[in-house]
Amino acid sequence: MTDHQFGEYERLSAQEAAANIAEFFKHMGVPPAKCKDCDAPVFWVRHKTGAKAPYDAGTLKNHLKTCVKGEQYARDQFNNRHREVAINYAKS
Repeated sequence: MTDHQFGEYERLSAQEAAANIAEFFKHMGVPPAKCKDCDAPVFWVRHKTGAKAPYDAGTLKNHLKTCVKGEQYARDQFNNRHREVAINYAKS
């Protein structure tokens, strides 16, 4: 069995791969959503863990890292999760 048994694979740059994935979303009829803070187009992706994360529509970078309020949003989400854990622990 060789590495090329299933054909040659083209190596894409990150920019080309992001453009292909954005085209895939468009082809599947998935319109980008808008960020509430900066109005940038984003795609929401659900990870294997079930968590959802926004990604920039053009570059597919994690929008929490590129948004002007992304760091604050991530911090709030972290604090909310830990607050829920503390409340559930106190109830038990």
